[in-house]
Amino acid sequence: MVGVTGGLGAGKSTLCRLLADRGLAVIDADQVARAVVAPGSPALAELVQVFGREVLDARGALDRAALAARALANPTDQSRLHRILHPPIRAALAAEVARLGRAGEAAVVIEAALILEGGEPEFYDLLVVVTAPDPTKVERAAARGMAVAEARRRLALQWSDERKARAAHQVIANDGTLADLAAAADRLAAVIRATARRTAGHHEEA
Repeated sequence: MVGVTGGLGAGKSTLCRLLADRGLAVIDADQVARAVVAPGSPALAELVQVFGREVLDARGALDRAALAARALANPTDQSRLHRILHPPIRAALAAEVARLGRAGEAAVVIEAALILEGGEPEFYDLLVVVTAPDPTKVERAAARGMAVAEARRRLALQWSDERKARAAHQVIANDGTLADLAAAADRLAAVIRATARRTAGHHEEA
């Protein structure tokens, strides 16, 4: 199991698309999270209890922007959000990883924004952190439609690249061109496959 994480705008989604292009199975934890908070789910009910009905839209579904405004306002609320969402998301990810394993995948890449902030690094055999200068991250987030002030606020609540890098097995600096990142994806794919072979060998010996 490979976790790919990084700050807002670091480029982890682009790296994961490149890894998928190289034949690796990739799960987007954000998509899994959407299923976990579907209308009628226990997680959504707990979010409403903790953060208020303002996090729901007119149809009773989660308003992700409203949740972000309330739950990412400060470290305390962010911790409460992690405590609610991470256990069911982790369980759903484990089920999907198991399914892919039964289908013959030797390695599964999971893209997740808050692996470290949520205290989940032990879930992964290989942890990859994607880094980029903060001004570049803000610029990328703004290009996707996020207000500059909001991008800066969210980055301030996330761990710094330096802190993330200290916890990583692999660090990918995404401060160059797309071709540079593609070359890094080639190298990382080789590392992932080699790690999967070693892990499989250890399991066979056990």
